[in-house]
Amino acid sequence: MTRMKSLMFVAAISLLIISLSHGSRAAQQETPLTIAHILPYTGKGADWGKKGRIDANLALEDINRSGGINGHPLEIITYDSAGAVEQAVLLTRKAAQENKVLFILGPYFSAEDEVCFPIANELKVPMVGPTSAKPDLAANNRPWTFRNTATNDKIVGPSVDAFLKRYPNVKRMAIV
Repeated sequence: MTRMKSLMFVAAISLLIISLSHGSRAAQQETPLTIAHILPYTGKGADWGKKGRIDANLALEDINRSGGINGHPLEIITYDSAGAVEQAVLLTRKAAQENKVLFILGPYFSAEDEVCFPIANELKVPMVGPTSAKPDLAANNRPWTFRNTATNDKIVGPSVDAFLKRYPNVKRMAIV
């Protein structure tokens, strides 16, 4: 699973590559590219956040060891949303306005993305919610927002069907 998260992180970084402007090669090598990673490494979802932080750092080391992105070293500013919507909003604004990041990975939860995606559009900063699963969340907040997971409407039904096929004697279940 960690490898998959690393691959998702690298895929998200590729969005950043597309948005880069072209300058001289020397200038590119001197200028680091800074992205934000908003995740819950305390509070609700801390286990996901801690693993996501490890994955991002592994990807960062790999990217920079390979020469960075188009000659730029990559830097990540990690922010702890604690899974709280209010904190995610403050951090989205801070990342875009104060730290002037080129890209925001996160926040992690649908409730956070629901309020942060419109802010990303307002501030014209690309944002990818790596784990939010509420249907149409990213699609309703284009052009600057994306997600990197299937939506609940595409996950829950097929999962229940597969479970019932494997365990046909189950009469009642709860989906959490």
